[in-house]
Amino acid sequence: MPTVLTIKSHVELQNATGEIVQKRPLRKHKHALGTSLACLQDQVLGVHDPEIQEIRRTGLGDFTHEFLLCDVDGDWVVLESEDIVQARGFLQIKVLLRLNITFPRGDELF
Repeated sequence: MPTVLTIKSHVELQNATGEIVQKRPLRKHKHALGTSLACLQDQVLGVHDPEIQEIRRTGLGDFTHEFLLCDVDGDWVVLESEDIVQARGFLQIKVLLRLNITFPRGDELF
């Protein structure tokens, strides 16, 4: 059984309706097995920090992020701890940045 996971990850920015605004290139890196989900998430964020900071500087607005895993069916699902344990040496991860919706105050509607 491998002791290191190969990670392929990329950053994708979506607007509030789920349309892709930007998709950044895939990056390949390694991660030691046996570490926590939080540790893996920190590593992936570190790999993509320059891209995320560049997106922040564009001034598109605030965003939330989540980590998605490409499962065996090719669907993007929320990355969970079990996915690291059950991995067979490879994971494909998307850091999804979703622009926050800003609702106008009541007095701004009219």
